[in-house]
Amino acid sequence: NDGFHPLLEKSGAILAQAGRHPLRVEVFNGTSFFKLIVEYEAEGLKRQRLPASALFRPVPGESAGSSRVEPGLNYACYLGNWNSLPDFSKLVPAKTGSVTNFDLSVRERDVNVALVFTGWIDLPKTALYKFYCASDDGSRMWVGESALEISVLGQRALPPLRDVDVALLKPGEIAFGRVEGMVTRRRTSARGHLEL
Repeated sequence: NDGFHPLLEKSGAILAQAGRHPLRVEVFNGTSFFKLIVEYEAEGLKRQRLPASALFRPVPGESAGSSRVEPGLNYACYLGNWNSLPDFSKLVPAKTGSVTNFDLSVRERDVNVALVFTGWIDLPKTALYKFYCASDDGSRMWVGESALEISVLGQRALPPLRDVDVALLKPGEIAFGRVEGMVTRRRTSARGHLEL
């Protein structure tokens, strides 16, 4: 939901198990109204703002691998003049701390400012959850671990693209080419599978 715009809502869904999942919300404001609304819903769970009782952050001073948490979220405030969400990994925050929920009042100023909230959300049951994020200006939201893992195995020139008849591939055969089709089923495994 990036760039300059009035209050605008975007949504996405994730099938999630009951329990804690990583949560990250980024938001920036240019020179006008600053607003952020984060909501969710699932079957049997009406649409609502994320409750403070479902948000957790690491206990300060614990080692990185510790599973001890306390209520709330961590935040970082950044100052700058952006047209879209910046790469926060390359910036130094002007201020950091913790909040009980998505609280914009912790910002250092009203304009040319960005906030990043991180922690975990505790989902009450296994279900398909729909998350809504409305912001003025840009925002971005992640829930859960990345489903995609990328490793660089080496470097070489790519072979030329060619059309591939998937039906003619032998099991385990890798073909570099262009394949078109409709995804009919997705299975999650250590290697991942798509059926076209």
